[in-house]
Amino acid sequence: MKRLLLILVSALFAAGATAQVVETPVKGKTGIRLYDKSVRRTEIILPQIKGYNSYKADFHIHTIYSDGDVTPRQRVHEAWYDGLDILAITDHYKYHPGGQYGAMRLISGAEYHILGPNAPGGVFETFHVVALDADRDPAVSAEMIDGPAPVHQRTREVVETIHAAGGAAILAHPAWSLNTPEQILAIHRETPFDMTEIYNSTSDMPRNCRPY
Repeated sequence: MKRLLLILVSALFAAGATAQVVETPVKGKTGIRLYDKSVRRTEIILPQIKGYNSYKADFHIHTIYSDGDVTPRQRVHEAWYDGLDILAITDHYKYHPGGQYGAMRLISGAEYHILGPNAPGGVFETFHVVALDADRDPAVSAEMIDGPAPVHQRTREVVETIHAAGGAAILAHPAWSLNTPEQILAIHRETPFDMTEIYNSTSDMPRNCRPY
């Protein structure tokens, strides 16, 4: 599995513009046309760590193919304008391959919702898992998403399937999903997640209030 030292930027963009993007991001270029308006790229200055490269990235983002408002191409341009270097488009149940788009590096991505029942006290037993940097489509099955097996077993199967495709399995916004530590550890002890997304733009108050 490929490894990078990355500075993660966990923010979801919610622009609703519909005009066409007309240029490809170019490394070193400080201005692009975004939605028919000339704009300058926001440069995010990070401290450099000796022996490593620091990148600005967003690994959880959606487009019109799930619950986003713009096309994948427009998302790439928004990310470049906002100062990012790396992007993973993670639409629900749809795999987007990685590659290079101008100066923007794209990492393959998808998001899967493993559906479960509501537990007593209003605690959800549904897990959102993001697949990152897989070599191929993980091909997560409908049975894993909403089959008869217990949700913890199906979530482990999704994680294993992502790993088999060469990807990293990220537990997405457990605070927003109201996953309890006990629920998470029941999966993680047997089939570890590679990372946990601790915050994004939908995780703030009041959605991250737990009922316990």
